[in-house]
Amino acid sequence: MAVVVLTLRIALAVIFGVAALAKIASFRRTWARVRLFGVPEPVSRPVALVIPAVELGAVALLIPDVTARVGGVVGALALGAFSIAVARLLVRGDAPECNCFGVLHTTRVGPGMLARNIALTALALVVAVAGPGARAGIAFWPWAIAVAAAAAATVVAARLRDRRERLRRIRPAERSTGDPPTASA
Repeated sequence: MAVVVLTLRIALAVIFGVAALAKIASFRRTWARVRLFGVPEPVSRPVALVIPAVELGAVALLIPDVTARVGGVVGALALGAFSIAVARLLVRGDAPECNCFGVLHTTRVGPGMLARNIALTALALVVAVAGPGARAGIAFWPWAIAVAAAAAATVVAARLRDRRERLRRIRPAERSTGDPPTASA
């Protein structure tokens, strides 16, 4: 069981890290989605900043053995709050696009999203109750760097994929109009 809990910690840390970095990488989209979720305009920007900060906090707490339980609690609370927001939207019949994974993946709010978040909440609660599980066996910084590198690489790959797709859409349009290609940022 100890190895299972350690695996859950690592998986949750990577999931939260990827989600946070992807939201930060597409902050305008994150901010817009927060408003679509019904957050009032005056507080939507701070909420859009707090969400990835809480996710990064969960990562930082899940990594060390001594704070793994607290990381599980923070993760479960964040996922639980999001599950409540999704359930509220479903009851109202709204299905805005979510920015759960920023540039990596956008999907509409639906029952599947609610089920996924409830399952992740349960996994975070396992860590909160069971504790750190097997010891990671490595110091905090190598562990943190590995999680951050995995999350950052995923976000960078998604940004590169998005750029390639935009260029593919632009090039056929250039051929049809005869306009010279333009440099893109």
